[in-house]
Amino acid sequence: MDTVLASMLTVLQAAAFIIFPNVGGAVGSIVTGKELKDWYLKLNKPPWTPPNWVFPPMWIFLYSCIGFASWIVFLHVGFQNVGMYLYAAQLALNWAWSPLFFGAHWVALAALDMMAMIGLSIACGIEFYQVNPVAGALIVPYLLWLTPGCAMSHLLANASAYLKPAAFVIAPHLGGAFGAIVTRNEIPVWYRRINKPPWTPPNWVFGPMWSFLYTSIGYSSWLIYKELGLQNKPMYLFGAQLALNWAWSPLFFGAHRVGLSVIDMVGMLGLAALCAKEFRPVSQTAFRLMLPYLGWLSLALSINVYVWLNNDSKTLRVD
Repeated sequence: MDTVLASMLTVLQAAAFIIFPNVGGAVGSIVTGKELKDWYLKLNKPPWTPPNWVFPPMWIFLYSCIGFASWIVFLHVGFQNVGMYLYAAQLALNWAWSPLFFGAHWVALAALDMMAMIGLSIACGIEFYQVNPVAGALIVPYLLWLTPGCAMSHLLANASAYLKPAAFVIAPHLGGAFGAIVTRNEIPVWYRRINKPPWTPPNWVFGPMWSFLYTSIGYSSWLIYKELGLQNKPMYLFGAQLALNWAWSPLFFGAHRVGLSVIDMVGMLGLAALCAKEFRPVSQTAFRLMLPYLGWLSLALSINVYVWLNNDSKTLRVD
């Protein structure tokens, strides 16, 4: 009886991992449905574009493949590993694509989203393969499907329309990538042992969340640049808060200077709030794109302060 129950739980667990990617895909299909018969129909598309009926069954198959791959990896190493972080990050970008492309008609930003998605998926596939070759192989059909999709997005986006936005969207990620390198080795040891507040998100949330936020504020800065250029108060504030953002991970995770990282975070949040305020009269969209960032920084500051106040110097010391 116990064996049967264990088998049923295993099947249910596998089903949950397979269904999970399909959930975001289902939401995206709601956005996509009405646009296929109108806006998408009018677009000039490349000759290799599949007929519309191919997309739903293909995405169900691909989401199921990568979901099953993630379950295999979970069975071997659990959630807290680089492969699963990369998987979550690329899945967040995947779910964002339909709202960007079909919902907002931001074809250029959707092309950037897909480029990042492919890069993260390749890295994810490599990490999965090292854990289990079958899991790595299950990512391959997904990559093969994404690649022509990325090419199609590029052709639909006017080059001059997306090269500059690309620079602005990518720029925040550069410092974030450096911070991720510093952070990676500290999470399983130092960060794991310190006292954290009960509202601290699980580790796997941070990768996709920062990918989303950096993309959001990067595009926000592009909208301001289009209207005002670089040499103006809103862009100076944006640059200042971004510098403090990039400094935070080396301070907190690298040097374990938690008190100094609190000061850094307070300055970052204050400058980001002023930046959003300056963005608002110039572009409502730019202002709104800053709001999730401000919300996340507020949460991060509360965690940072809690860690500072609820850990002694011995716990926070550099080993």
